[in-house]
Amino acid sequence: MSRPASNRLLDALPRSNLRKVLATCDIVELAFAEVLYTPGQRLLHVYFPLTAFISLVMPIDRSASLEVGLIGSEGMFGIPLVLGVKASPVRAVVQGAGTALRMQADVFAATLESTPEMQR
Repeated sequence: MSRPASNRLLDALPRSNLRKVLATCDIVELAFAEVLYTPGQRLLHVYFPLTAFISLVMPIDRSASLEVGLIGSEGMFGIPLVLGVKASPVRAVVQGAGTALRMQADVFAATLESTPEMQR
């Protein structure tokens, strides 16, 4: 029997906190090559991949870019919000189609502030 898809970052939370966080998330299907974020935009959501993979791409100049990270079920997209930064210099593109949990950025900020376990 296979285990349901999960996110290891969220799985590290105590059960009571995990339930609260999951209640604020939507499960979304992410399509291959879908652009989740463009540099300079305001971060509106954070994503906790379950089965999807999100590629972080840094523009180098007008015609070139470099992949600087890949996020799967071990992490999240939206880390700048942890530092109080509302924009990111990277482009976020779905590299592997699948599911993710999506939380609104303002809800994430409030949850982070009220949940010490989430801060850790």
